[in-house]
Amino acid sequence: MSEWSPRFGHDTTGADIPLSRATVHEHVRSALDNLAVETIDVLLYHRDDPARPVAELADTLVSLVEAGYARRVGASNWPAERLSALAAELAGRGHLPVASYQFSLAEPDPALLSGSLHADTAVLDVVRAHPLPLLSWPSHARGYFARTEPRQVNGGPDPNDTEDNRARRRRCRELAEQLGSRPETVALAWTLHHPEVWPSIGPRTTEQIGNSLQARRVTLTEEQVDWLRYGGR
Repeated sequence: MSEWSPRFGHDTTGADIPLSRATVHEHVRSALDNLAVETIDVLLYHRDDPARPVAELADTLVSLVEAGYARRVGASNWPAERLSALAAELAGRGHLPVASYQFSLAEPDPALLSGSLHADTAVLDVVRAHPLPLLSWPSHARGYFARTEPRQVNGGPDPNDTEDNRARRRRCRELAEQLGSRPETVALAWTLHHPEVWPSIGPRTTEQIGNSLQARRVTLTEEQVDWLRYGGR
């Protein structure tokens, strides 16, 4: 069976919904019908519901597994302290959750992300402490490292087009030239260097698939990983 990893916590307009057990089960049953599957491999809260105790939300996730709706459960876009609490609650119930956040060499401007969270140092500390698998997206930063000119994203400014990220892109180009590779391949190799991260990509051409697969052959030193991220600090 194909693997499915849907997220729930939004209604059809993209607005956040209250994560009551009844509402969550209703949305998940709808997803099962739409996907024409009996069980979903990984189900994720796409948003937190801060009004609800973490223990309640953990119980709801466990109930989805017990109902046979999901094999694994987890969360996306939760603040680090709530993610840590959720991981502890689920561990106490015998479950290791999956985390899913934006994570790439480019750290986007949070003001332009519409509520989506990048896996910052605090989130990574939680992932490593518990430890959790981190499904990262978009690991290519929506093609940012393959471009040289800014472009709009969803009709607005590219959240990745910041002064810091432009410097990271220049360093990627410099290192890629030294390694005989491409800057977007080096940027993906940087993400792969983090052992707890499982990056996802969104290629549109077979050439992009090939460039992504080449990242497995790019070996970076700790010094190069640090330099790509921070430069000469």
